[in-house]
Amino acid sequence: MARSESKARLRARTASEKFKRRLESPDLDGLEQHLGRPLPVSFRAMYRDRGLILSNNLLIAVSNPLEPAHECYIAWFEPADIENFRAVWPGYSRVEILGDVRHEC
Repeated sequence: MARSESKARLRARTASEKFKRRLESPDLDGLEQHLGRPLPVSFRAMYRDRGLILSNNLLIAVSNPLEPAHECYIAWFEPADIENFRAVWPGYSRVEILGDVRHEC
């Protein structure tokens, strides 16, 4: 194995481990403070379920009167922290999260 490939694998493994640690340690209070409002109870419940947030390619039964579908597809979970919030929503200082509907405040 080439030295550069070994370094690349080490960087990838380190990044993966950091991502998993952040995923397993959500900063829900920090997000609430940043957003200026409580997170939905269902959002908090999802991130308390370690097995769930470490899963991928899920169909979750959801009763959503705005959608004809009765299930929601989740490819994977992202870390619930300010670092990820800013990376996903650059330039937004506050975003109102209502289920899967987001509006700039």
